[in-house]
Amino acid sequence: MMVPIFSISCFVSILKPQFGATYVDPIREIYEALVIYQFFTYLTLRLGGERNIIINVAPMHPPTKHAIPFLGNHLQSIDLSDPHDFGTLKRGVLQYVWFKPFYCLGVAMCEAFGWKTAGLVICYNISVTWSLYCLAMFWKCLYTELLVFKPWPKFMCVKLIIFASYWQSLIIGLLALLNVIDINGDDKYVAAEIGNSVLCVEMIGFAIAHWYAFSSNEYGPEKYPNSGRLNIYYALKDWLGCKDLWWDYKSVVNGDYRDYRSFDSVESILADRDTHSRTNRLTSGLRYTNQGLSSYWVGSSGYGSVNASYENDLESPWTDITEGLDLPRYIPEDGNYPVIWDATSHRYDTRINDLRNQMRSK
Repeated sequence: MMVPIFSISCFVSILKPQFGATYVDPIREIYEALVIYQFFTYLTLRLGGERNIIINVAPMHPPTKHAIPFLGNHLQSIDLSDPHDFGTLKRGVLQYVWFKPFYCLGVAMCEAFGWKTAGLVICYNISVTWSLYCLAMFWKCLYTELLVFKPWPKFMCVKLIIFASYWQSLIIGLLALLNVIDINGDDKYVAAEIGNSVLCVEMIGFAIAHWYAFSSNEYGPEKYPNSGRLNIYYALKDWLGCKDLWWDYKSVVNGDYRDYRSFDSVESILADRDTHSRTNRLTSGLRYTNQGLSSYWVGSSGYGSVNASYENDLESPWTDITEGLDLPRYIPEDGNYPVIWDATSHRYDTRINDLRNQMRSK
């Protein structure tokens, strides 16, 4: 929805500059921040969720240095197997989502009362830079696993639109400040009109790029023949993700990522890693015994081991309906959402494919 929202908002702002600047542009600005959060959530779900990343995926990688010249060698490396580090990156992405509405409100108040917006612009630059940096570091830490899902085109589509919008507005604002663009004449919205006109033209190229990067074929019946799809109402509701945003906000504010016991797993290999993630867990009360095969928390009433916990899991196994079908892993969503069964998906079922291959071989 990024391309349609940007295109329509720019077009409306060209036709009705005052109306667009007051009501339409803030919606576009807020949605721009929401897209960064949604892309972060998309990458997280692709890797099996936050818990799977922290206890299974991230421990396979060494800590990652910050992508900051010179300072990166002196700052503590990022280790996503540490819930605190994961929460820090997530908090960095989310802060921009919550900052943007207040920024738009502050700009509107400054324009209404004739105040200068230099302070707000500085805060905005810091916020958006930190958000994109955290997203880029998340991608850098888990690049090997994300490479399977071709994240580079998707990542560039999201960043280029935001960068184009940001830098063009900055350049046009600088030209207006240098009186190259006259904003004190009859049309005081001429700078905004120029920026929106350029974005409208650029959206043609971005639309083609999004069509390639976010192809619907990745989620069609050929990939998931036994899956349903949401009807339009629930699809739009899930797209907005307001409850998810609020839940994530509470989790990072309440300090859920500081509770190492919530992210403990018998499958973790942290006993053999010399990282600050292991040190922080030990500080929080985790102890290893039996050469790392058993572990317990100081102050807890029970002990755990890899073998015992694995046997307990086997006592009540859950049935995977896609087992043996050689299908991509399905991303779990809210099971309460009603879905619409695709009547054509049976054509790509494993049994139908086997029958088709048998007929072709004869």
